[in-house]
Amino acid sequence: MGGRMDVLSQSVGAVEETLKGQGNVATRVAVLETQNAANSKLIANLSDEMADLRRGRGFVQSRGPGGIDGEYP
Repeated sequence: MGGRMDVLSQSVGAVEETLKGQGNVATRVAVLETQNAANSKLIANLSDEMADLRRGRGFVQSRGPGGIDGEYP
């Protein structure tokens, strides 16, 4: 009977260690998901800015009528 209890306590200890590791993994996944969401927003904003620059809207303007050299409206 004592041998069974030792095996059972070792098994429970192993399960506890595994569960502690799972908590760390869940925290890391949550952090990575947050970073991924932030990066996705950044990429979307950069994509919009590039599209605007392709259409001639943005800080640098085409050399047409405008300021001294067309750079400023």
